[in-house]
Order: sequence, then structure tokens, then C-alpha cells
Amino acid sequence: VVSTQSTGSRMLISVAVKKLLVDQLCFAPCFVATFITINNLLQGKSSDQIENQLRAEYRNIVVTNWMIWVPAQVLNFRLIPLQHRQMFSNVIALIWNTYLAYKANSEDHVTSSVDVKLTSTESESN
Repeated sequence: VVSTQSTGSRMLISVAVKKLLVDQLCFAPCFVATFITINNLLQGKSSDQIENQLRAEYRNIVVTNWMIWVPAQVLNFRLIPLQHRQMFSNVIALIWNTYLAYKANSEDHVTSSVDVKLTSTESESN
């Protein structure tokens, strides 16, 4: 016989897992692509530059999102007292947003075909 409290607790965990899955599998990937695109548009970058950054960084950023948010939310729902959950999420969000801003504004991914041609031409002439 399962107690009502145990069944209710399992239902809450089941709902939390479903919400986490929807958030991380649907919302997060869309948000990352939208954020990178809008950030680059506001900086006046071309569609080719935006596409290059998405190709170079998107997968890494989404995986990092999962590495940060999934364990954080599991800890939040399992260990953090209710009155401290918002503060805990805000601290994780600060860390995540700092990382996301860094990746979105880094220039490591911007290697156009012109840069590659110039580099290869210079090395051939030396």
C-alpha cells in the first residue's frame, strides 16, 4: 500500500521532470538560436556572419545550457527549500547569462572565407 503523501510526492517529481524536459528540449534550443541571431542583428552583422556563429557555437552553447541548468534544477527541486528556490535560480541565471553573453560576443567563430584565403596566400608567399 502506497501512502497518499508518497504518491503525491511522486506526482510532483513527475510534473517537475516533464516541465524540465519541455524547457530544456523545446524552449532552450529555440532561445539560444534567437538570442544569438538578435544579438548579432543588433550589432549590425550580416546574415553570413550570423549563420557562421550559429554553425560554430550553437551546439556547444545548447549542451553547456543542459550541463548547467539540468543539474541546477534537479538540485533546486530536490534540495533547496521552497523559500530559497528563486534566489538559487537567479544565481544560476547570472552565471548562465554571463556565459551566454561571452559566447555570443566572442569573435573566435568569425572566420570568413576571405580571411582563410588571405592567410593561405600569405603562407604560400613566405
